[in-house]
Amino acid sequence: MLWAPDEDALLRDAVRQHGVRRWEYVASAVPNRSVASCSARWEELQRRRSRSRQAWTEHEDKLLSAIVDTEGAGQWTIVASFLPGRNAKQCRERWHHQLNPSIKREAWSTDEDALLVTLQQNFGNAWSRMVPHLPGRTDNAIKNRWHSASFRARVQYAGSHDWGPGDLTSESQASAMAPVSPLGFDGYATGRATVSPLESSVVDDLEGMWADVAACLIDEDPHEGDGHDGE
Repeated sequence: MLWAPDEDALLRDAVRQHGVRRWEYVASAVPNRSVASCSARWEELQRRRSRSRQAWTEHEDKLLSAIVDTEGAGQWTIVASFLPGRNAKQCRERWHHQLNPSIKREAWSTDEDALLVTLQQNFGNAWSRMVPHLPGRTDNAIKNRWHSASFRARVQYAGSHDWGPGDLTSESQASAMAPVSPLGFDGYATGRATVSPLESSVVDDLEGMWADVAACLIDEDPHEGDGHDGE
């Protein structure tokens, strides 16, 4: 017997409450449906076929945003059950990398680039570990910034000119080709940006750091350490 929309709603509510392993409890919340029927229906709602690699449509984006507003950004299996052809991982990544309104879409600032240099020295290419230190930037955005031509040009210029912590003194100097400087890092300059002791502690010799990072960027494989690119 086909499932009705109201039954699907009951099933989602039950899964939300009991999880996807306690099917006897889930089935008790859906009248006239057995444990096997509920489990099979949930698997059907989660099963993804033809759209696994298709681009997201505007309608899907709007629907995903509306569902996240209702369900929250966390229960992705439930969110995906509303979107035929999409699984939990796709929904999660689409939200976090494209639709989340907290994502920063403006150009990277000089301070952000300087902090990225410091974080990369501390964390390597573990982009997701940098996310808490760069509010509004996703791990994919951080990775793409690190490998971008404009970032490399900025850091290489900084390294070749021996720029130090006091050499960049105003926002007007932070153009696309301006050198990176840690202006605003606690203990160095104006305090325009605040970083944790963990981040500031690794910057013991800033002048040498610029040259070292510039040299690494020249030799580095731009695809090394790549994670997912998002859609």
